[in-house]
Amino acid sequence: MPSEPYVTIGDILKSEADSSNRIAIPATAGTKTGQLVKYTERNEYLIALTDETNGEVLVQPHNCTIFLGSIPQANIDAVFTDEEGSVPLTVATLKTQGDLYGIKYIGTPKAATT
Repeated sequence: MPSEPYVTIGDILKSEADSSNRIAIPATAGTKTGQLVKYTERNEYLIALTDETNGEVLVQPHNCTIFLGSIPQANIDAVFTDEEGSVPLTVATLKTQGDLYGIKYIGTPKAATT
């Protein structure tokens, strides 16, 4: 199986109102750019813009455009929005949540390769 190409901030973040609005939030060890991380301030998920370093990743929590074409669908499918792990996160839910904070998700996540 071929390895995934390295994804950078520019592959995901297509525009933002102000780069100084990016923040570091806690993330589990080994989190990679493009994975979803829980933003506890809203109890919602954002896309990690960087790999985890010292227990944190960089995110843009508002007023930006995120390109989902660089995000594997599996990263979204791996997230559940409830404590029991029975309600999966969908692209539609992600887009709806983002609308409230000026986050526009464009494109379609990458399908799994076999």
